[in-house]
Amino acid sequence: MSLYLEQIRQLVALQHVDDGIHAVHAELEAAPKEVEELEKRFNAQDVQRNYVLEKLQHLQEQQKRLDADIEDGESRLSRSKDKLMQVENEREYQAMIHEMDNMELRSQTNEEERIALQDELSRQQENLSNVEELWNELKVELERQQENLEFRLNLSRERLEELEAKRAEVGKD
Repeated sequence: MSLYLEQIRQLVALQHVDDGIHAVHAELEAAPKEVEELEKRFNAQDVQRNYVLEKLQHLQEQQKRLDADIEDGESRLSRSKDKLMQVENEREYQAMIHEMDNMELRSQTNEEERIALQDELSRQQENLSNVEELWNELKVELERQQENLEFRLNLSRERLEELEAKRAEVGKD
C-alpha cells in the first residue's frame, strides 16, 4: 500500500512539473506573438501616417501652384489695367473689360480654392498630429516590448531548464 502511495505522490509531483513546463511553453509561444501583434498595429499606423504625410505634401505642392497662379493672375490683371488706359477705341475697350472680368473671375475662383485648400491643410495637419501621437505611443511600446521580449524568453528558458531537471529528478524516484 505504501508503494502505491509513493507512486501516486510521484505522479502528482510529476503532474505539477508537467503543468509548469506547459505554462513555460505557452509563455515561449505567446511572448513573440504579442510583439508581432504590436508590430502589426505599429506598421498599420505607419502606413496611415505615411499616407497623411503624402497627402499633406501633395496639398502643399497644390497650394504653391495655386499661389503662383494667383500671383500671376494679379500681375496680368495689373498689366491689363495699365493697357486699358492706352486703348484707342470702344471695341478694344470692351474687349479689355471682358478680359479683365474673366481674369477677376479666375482670381476669385482661385481665392476660393485657396481657402478650401487651407481648410483641408488644417484638417490634415490636425489628422497628422493625432496619427503621429498614436504612432509615437506605439513606437515606444513596441521598443519596450522588444527589449522585454528577450528578457522574458531567457527567463522562460531558464525556468524550463529547471523544470526539466526537476522532472528528471522526480521521474528517477
